[in-house]
Amino acid sequence: PELATEWMAESYLLQSRRQLEDALSAARNAVAKSTNFSFAWARVAELEFSFGRIDAAKDAVERALELAPRNAQAVSLKGFLLAAQNKTKLAAAQFEQMYSRSAETIGRTNDAGSNWMMFGYYIKNNVGIAFQCFASGLAALEVVGGEVDEDVGCHVAILANNKQACQ
Repeated sequence: PELATEWMAESYLLQSRRQLEDALSAARNAVAKSTNFSFAWARVAELEFSFGRIDAAKDAVERALELAPRNAQAVSLKGFLLAAQNKTKLAAAQFEQMYSRSAETIGRTNDAGSNWMMFGYYIKNNVGIAFQCFASGLAALEVVGGEVDEDVGCHVAILANNKQACQ
């Protein structure tokens, strides 16, 4: 690949083949080719998060949001990063920001309060991403012989919006 977008496509292809380190490397190549490519920074953040590297993921997602504050993937991922740090109130506020009536939109009015199909799509997509990241983290722990801490069940419950399970 030569273009940043080609590196992004390569990253997704490698992920589909379960070559996650290579997928991350391809995403990093995309940001090296185009340092102002918000979607590539969000991709780096997503993959860093899948390896449990919260600080690296935070840095990349902040860069993505600096470049494109309304990048939905980055906004959503920032919420998951906050949840992973047990900053649940900030995470909830981050997710709510995506559906706020005051959120800026491009090309149409924001009917997020009444657009139930879009709301359902985002929830389905975000929960899917959360569980993929969670499963990747568990697989990584198992591969390196790590131990799963006792709060893992709580984190799953938070992602499933069952806060009572954590009390």
